[in-house]
Amino acid sequence: MKLSHILKPNMKAAFYGRHSTDKQDMDMQMNSVMEVIRKYDCIHTHSFLDKAVSARKNKLTSRKELENMFETAKRQEFDFVIVYKSDRLARDPLEHQTIRIVMKTLGIPIIISSTEGVYNTDNDLIVKLMEDGFTKYEVDTIIARTRSGLENKAKQGKWLGGKPPFGYTYDKNSGHFIEYPEELGYVKEIFSLYLKGHGFQYIANTFPKGSRRGKGWGKENIKAIVLNPFYCGLISWRRQTDGKLNARDIWIEAPNHYVKPIIPRNTWEACWRIYSEKRSGNMVPKHYKTSFLLQGLLSCEKCHALMRTKNQQTVSSTNKKYGGKIYFCSNCKVRVDADLLHDKVVNQTLTDVKVSGFHNVYRAIEKKIQHEIKELNHNIQKHQQLYENYTIKLQNITEELKQRMKNNDDKRLLKSLAIYRLDVQRKLDTITQQINEFKKQITLKEKVEKSKETWLHTLNEVFQDDVKLQEISDMDKRRFLLPLIQSVSVKENKKRNEYDISLQLRTDFSKRDVKNQISLIL
Repeated sequence: MKLSHILKPNMKAAFYGRHSTDKQDMDMQMNSVMEVIRKYDCIHTHSFLDKAVSARKNKLTSRKELENMFETAKRQEFDFVIVYKSDRLARDPLEHQTIRIVMKTLGIPIIISSTEGVYNTDNDLIVKLMEDGFTKYEVDTIIARTRSGLENKAKQGKWLGGKPPFGYTYDKNSGHFIEYPEELGYVKEIFSLYLKGHGFQYIANTFPKGSRRGKGWGKENIKAIVLNPFYCGLISWRRQTDGKLNARDIWIEAPNHYVKPIIPRNTWEACWRIYSEKRSGNMVPKHYKTSFLLQGLLSCEKCHALMRTKNQQTVSSTNKKYGGKIYFCSNCKVRVDADLLHDKVVNQTLTDVKVSGFHNVYRAIEKKIQHEIKELNHNIQKHQQLYENYTIKLQNITEELKQRMKNNDDKRLLKSLAIYRLDVQRKLDTITQQINEFKKQITLKEKVEKSKETWLHTLNEVFQDDVKLQEISDMDKRRFLLPLIQSVSVKENKKRNEYDISLQLRTDFSKRDVKNQISLIL
């Protein structure tokens, strides 16, 4: 096929180059490639250069830039790949087939500049089979294998390149990071503000314009810092895909031997917990900052609806305050004074917890969460069995499809088999998503909810001697209450003109034989 039938003006070109020893060879490859790009009025947008790399000695899994080319191709960031000769891509026939299958399935042609030809595969039986039945599943499997080399380096805590975190630059010659104290001062302040409950945009607005290396701050800049464990002494890899944050259970984390942590590990984990709860919908933005400590926990016992909140406070011209804050049920017309309720509930919870002590509190919470993790693991096992069954079914269908295609069986039968195969693949994908969601919940519970480090900040003030309720900030009170309280319900007692308040803790710290239920009278 003529190149003029493939290459059109303004198409985006990605150059892949490789040389073993001679740098001048790379320049020669580039010159040849650029001539073709200019000849057909295309645009050079990407370069992937494996320098001082032998195709004979280094398999696909060891060639970082080739792996990057695959990943970028998946995102469709360019229209075609151009190389000087096919041997720049590979020398092993099987590796050639691997590259051909991946790029063919992604719909991205590979052009050979030295011959102005196409890296053609139309006569390959394997590719024909790909076109008739294979799906993105196989391509992702192939690409995943090429990532194993990088994963091994990441597990060893090695820096894999990319843009260094804010506050540092990386010296390639020495292999060391250079710290910038002024910038790291901003980083420490960012973590401090986020831990206090402030959002990304709020934090960005607090810093002077131009203080981010001459540029302004945005919420994405703040987010990138808060979610990077580099600052607490961890090297991480596979945190993001296509700019989106991955579930933490697929991250690779290893000790950071390049720099000293500028924040404690428990501080970063606490920030991660806040972000995770916001992201999962378990915590609305500014959830910790509300002065309604029982928001989302308090319900009406009669209709079981969550109580709503309203701030009726007003301030006169003489700075005198009138009114107060209330919880109310719009269905049953129940209204409860928020401050009075807070005093009762917080004091009772504090009493139970302080009598028990920090370690007993932690063990009780840990036991509860461990049971939840056990249930999640049980669900994973059931889904993994389903996954194995469908995988066997998929393999059988694929083999049958290949055999029937070789025998030139009836096209309608082949089409039916292909549709059936696709349906099985979709079920596999759904099961995989469910398993990943269970694993994500387990990771959150193990690394955040039952982490002693994340509890230290929350309970530090609670266990101080002679601590007074009014001396604890609303944010710390709420951070303390949320993990401990299962629910709070209100029931109006008209005979006594009072309210019965039922407090359900996650565990009975006071050792009362009341099945975690205690009653308070307002």
